[in-house]
Parts: sequence; structure tokens; C-alpha cells
Amino acid sequence: MKKSLLAFLLIIVLSSSTFAQIDSLISISDTIQSSTEKVDWMLGVGYDYYTIDPDITEKFGTLALNLASSEEYELGIARSHHILGIAYWTKGLLEKGLKENLAAQKIYEKLGEDRWLRIIKMNSANIYGNLDQHDKAIEMLKSVIELATIEQDSQLLAWTYNNIGTEYRKLGDFDSALIYLKKDLPYVEALMDTVGVALVNNNIAVAHNSKGQYDEAIKYLIVARNYLKLKESKKRLAEIYTNFASNYAELGDLKKDKLYLDSALILATEINAKEIEQEIYLGLSDYYYRIKDYKNSLDYYEKNVQIKDSTSSAAVQKETEILQLQYEDEKKAKQLVVLEKQQAKDQFDFWLVIVISGAALILAALLIYTLRLRVRNVRMREKELQSQIEQKNKELTSYALNFIQKNELLNELTDKIAELKKQSDSKSIKELNQMNGIINSSFRMDHDWDNFKLMFEELHGDFFNRLKNRYPELGNAELKLCALLRLNMNLKESSRILGISSDSVKTARYRLRKKLGLATEDNLVDFLIKFDSGNQHLAIA
Repeated sequence: MKKSLLAFLLIIVLSSSTFAQIDSLISISDTIQSSTEKVDWMLGVGYDYYTIDPDITEKFGTLALNLASSEEYELGIARSHHILGIAYWTKGLLEKGLKENLAAQKIYEKLGEDRWLRIIKMNSANIYGNLDQHDKAIEMLKSVIELATIEQDSQLLAWTYNNIGTEYRKLGDFDSALIYLKKDLPYVEALMDTVGVALVNNNIAVAHNSKGQYDEAIKYLIVARNYLKLKESKKRLAEIYTNFASNYAELGDLKKDKLYLDSALILATEINAKEIEQEIYLGLSDYYYRIKDYKNSLDYYEKNVQIKDSTSSAAVQKETEILQLQYEDEKKAKQLVVLEKQQAKDQFDFWLVIVISGAALILAALLIYTLRLRVRNVRMREKELQSQIEQKNKELTSYALNFIQKNELLNELTDKIAELKKQSDSKSIKELNQMNGIINSSFRMDHDWDNFKLMFEELHGDFFNRLKNRYPELGNAELKLCALLRLNMNLKESSRILGISSDSVKTARYRLRKKLGLATEDNLVDFLIKFDSGNQHLAIA
């Protein structure tokens, strides 16, 4: 409760700070005499703040729009819609941002403002991409490229080639992505935009990785890393190191895979980049799994899940905040006149009620979503483990069938020798008897059985030890028979694996029932399945 109250007070303090900052900036704008200059100044302030505080961007975009509309300053009106589109895009209000962009585009077309028109189309394409309307985004970006090429607008071409390459990559069209991204390289290099060069090289590497061209991907990652080291952009560098690790893992170079994962983790932890950390932990889980260190593999997989849970919760919180902002916008629009006349204390009380209500909704939504997410993760994990168990059972059955094939081959050889003996002299018969002895000894060799037993116990735990502890009079042959019965092998299959006749198997099963103390109506196979129930497991994550 104390933490919640502290959060409420912090929100109020930050809101008060924002209002004070806005009031201070408005006071500066009041010193500007020309209305058009004042509009341009407000728009400049709005653009400067969009990455810092989009609420300030929205406020000055609205003020500029009102003033430009009263003065019929059309370019100012268009740019005000443009700035508001940027503000709403930054706040995650994508549909609202797109609406403002289209309003700006219409006026730019009317005024013949070609460069502003190209820029607003590129911004709208970004929003379509965020809305997963990638085909529409690509179509719009192509029109921007066509116009920018005619005007030789290098800066805009550099942005647009990268954006369209990214959209193609999201669609899975990696060949088209590579074409546009490689077209972008000369532009960002000519502009001496080191971060841009690193970003484009990294995007090219991701596309090559997706195509399975890991050596080619590494070449571009090296370039990206070298450029970023100059700028010391730790987040981008962490992403590049993670991509290095992915490529080396696919190439089977586990030492370099681990080296780059460790380097990426240091950077990601330092800047608290949770999404990158999640990917790194997944990579480390895969690395330890490959080297058969299943404990560490499981530990890192759980760390990955923990971050996924926390980031999912943050996404829900962001979504709730966006809905709350939409509600507040509508509320402000309807009560603007009343709010302007209210006293400072009434305004404070009003916002306190809104914050408390919103926080309660956010907490409830977070709790519900977290519970659902955990249930889903548990179900997915259970499904994954069940799939692994089924795969192990298939492998175990396949291995048992190899027993059958081997013993059938030995039986065929025995029969052939018997036929040959009928047609041979005493010396040949002696040699054939020796061969027959070798074959009979192969029936009794336990090497294959030892391998089968290891595979069986990997899936069915301490099945043999528990049987032996409960029924100490059971012999090795009877334990083998129990394993085959647990796998639901029939008489014919069991006889082939054990190298004895079907009648001998029947006799062995009868003796086994007596030692297990089963009544006549008890099913032997059902008893063994029930005995092993709940004991199936896998020693892997």
C-alpha cells in the first residue's frame, strides 16, 4: 500500500513538473510577435521533445494547430498535424497518429510541398508497419523512394531504403530485404552516419542469418561492430554480439558462440536492456544444452521465461496506460472549459481520483494477465515435455525392433547352417557346428541389452531398482521381460528379442505372475504400467 501511494505521489509530482515546464515554454512563446514565427517556434519545440516527453509535443502541436488555424497559415496547419502524428505514434496511439499524418499529407499535396510530403509518407509507412500492415507500408515506401530518387534526396533515401528492407524482412522476403538494405549502404556511408551504417549492416546480417548464410552474416556484423565501437552505442553493440553468437551457434563454433553471448550479456545488463537479455538467456540455454550441461541449460531457460513474464507485464501496463490516455483525452475535450475555471485545489483532487482509479485498473489487469500467462507457459511446457517423452518412446521401440531384426537374422543363419549340415561331410559339419556355437553365443550377449536398459531407464527412471526392491526374488531374465511388457511387446516380439520360443515366453510370464503375486484375473501388462505410473521423466530441460 505504501508503494502504491508513493507511485501516486510520484505521478502527481511529475505531472506538476511537466505543467511547469509547459508554462515556462509558453511564456517564451509569448515574446514572439509574428504569429507564423510563433507557430514555427512551437512546432520546433514539439519536435525537440517527442523522444523526451511526447505529452509536451502533443501540447505544443495542439497550440500551434489552433494558432495556425486562426491565422489561416496552411503550412503551419499541415506541420501541426504532422507533429501531432509524431506525438501519438511515440505514445503508441497508432490509429490516432495515422489520422493526423493523413490530414498533413492532404495539405502538403495541395501546397506542393514535395519534401514534407515524402517525409509524412515515410512516417505513415512506419505506423502501417507497427500495425503489421507490411504490404501497405512497402507500397508507401516505394512511392517515397521514387520521389526521393527524382529529387536526389540522399538523407530521405538513406532512411527509406533501411525501412523498406526492414519491412521485407518482417514479411520473410529476405532476398528483397537484402536488395534494399545493400542499396542503403552507400547513402549512410556518404552521410557519415556511423550509427546508421552500423544499423544497416546489422539488418543485412539478420537477413543473411535468416537465409542460413551464417558466414556472410558474420562479415556484416564485424563491420557493424566496428562502427558502433566508435560511437559506443551499447544497446546496438549488444544486439550485434547476440547476432554474432546466433551465427556461430549455427556454424557449430560453440566457443565463439559462448564468447559473444557473455559479451552481449555484460552490455545488456549494464544498460538494463531486458529484451536483449531475454534473447541472450535463450542462447545460453541452447549452448549449455548442446554441451549436455542440462542444469545450466534449465537455469538460463528459466531466466528467459522470467524476463518474458516481466516484459509481457510491462506491455500490458503500457496498453492500459494508452487506454487511460485515450480516456483522459476525451475527458479533457469535454470538460476543457470547466477545468480552466477551476481552482488549483479542485484540479489537484480531480487528477488524484483519476490516478487512483487508473492505478486500480492497471493492477487488476496486470494480475489477470500474469495469471493467464503463467498458466499458458505451464501448459506449453507440459506439451513440450510430453512431446519429448513420445520421441524417447519411439527411439526405445526402434531400438527394441533392432533386437528383433538381429535375432531374426541369427535365426535365419541357424536354419541355413542346419540345411548345409545335411549335405556336408563330417569335417564341414564340425566347422558348421563351430559357426552355430558362435551364433548361439550372440543370442546370449548382453551388450545390446545394456544399451537398451540405459535408454529405458532414461525415460522410466529407476523402474528396475524399484521392481527389484519390492520383489527381490526376480532374476535378470524376468526384469528384462518386465521391461518388454511395460513397452506392451507381444509374445512374438518378446521371443525374438529374448532369443527364446513363444512357449518359453509364456512359461516365463506365468512364473513372473506368481512372483509378483498376481491373481488370475489381474492383467500383467496393466499391473506394470500402473507400477510405473507417474515415474516417466526426462533428464533434460
